[in-house]
Amino acid sequence: QRTEDRLQELLKEENYPGAISLLLECQSAAQTYKHFHCVAALHGKLQDTLEQTEETLDQTLARICLQFDKRTYSSVQEAYKLLGKTQTAIDQLHMHFTAAIHNTAFAAVHSYAGGDIKRQYKQICQSIPRESLINCLIDLSKSLWRIVCSYHQVLSWHMVNPEASDRVEEAFSSHYIKQKLENGMSRMWHDVEIKISTFLTATDLTSLKFEQFVQVLGIVNRLMEVGTELCSSKSENLQAAMRNQCVSYFSHYHASRLDELRIFLEHDGWELCPVKSTFVATQLQEFKSLRPALINCRSLSSASDPDGSSEHETSVFGWMQ
Repeated sequence: QRTEDRLQELLKEENYPGAISLLLECQSAAQTYKHFHCVAALHGKLQDTLEQTEETLDQTLARICLQFDKRTYSSVQEAYKLLGKTQTAIDQLHMHFTAAIHNTAFAAVHSYAGGDIKRQYKQICQSIPRESLINCLIDLSKSLWRIVCSYHQVLSWHMVNPEASDRVEEAFSSHYIKQKLENGMSRMWHDVEIKISTFLTATDLTSLKFEQFVQVLGIVNRLMEVGTELCSSKSENLQAAMRNQCVSYFSHYHASRLDELRIFLEHDGWELCPVKSTFVATQLQEFKSLRPALINCRSLSSASDPDGSSEHETSVFGWMQ
């Protein structure tokens, strides 16, 4: 009972190496005296307790993905080293990071969309109210950014704390861990990129004000810079998603501005403006750039129909030139 109480104290203090050491010592002693019937039963209980402690270690690894803590991570790694499972721990950590990205992105968009949690991520993105799109994108980016930061801190920890050993097995394990983490950065960023690009593809940004759309461009551009800095990624999925959104937005923006101009022209009062007889439209600053095109157009018109130019065309070209 005292051993069990001490074990719980160590786990509560997050002294995982101490907890594992205590259990391994107890297991060793039980192995020595396993020929006694009562000790054999104790050995089985110790094994169950060790498995439960490993589950606690795994849960702590999962928390590291969301908020890195140097002291806690050092304790967890030392505990896995005592167990001889440092490679297993890194494999588990990568799965936790993948799950963290999925769950965090889902929670971020669902907090704005609401509704059935059984829907797919893309469907939830499509349900986000238009007035909440930017705030949702900001929160989504911040949430995923914290996971990226945690991964980078994990990688930095292993670079600063290499496992120096003359043993071939431990040297191989250290190399495996570093290689796994370095390669994993690209895969993790790809997962983040997919979540953001899916959000952009699924949402309709055409109703945003121009300043708001520029804000979205700024957010996405910064994310692409992060991808470049972290793992030299071109973030092609983000680029494609934002390119399509730009085409849609400016097509809609252009059409709506033309509609406003039509209404303005139809409902405003117009009067003739007195000008000199020598006045041509290209004298105005707004039309100067059109002069070469108009001259070329007139030349082509004359060449195709030298005798058929209408009086209307002649007057128009004359006024413009």
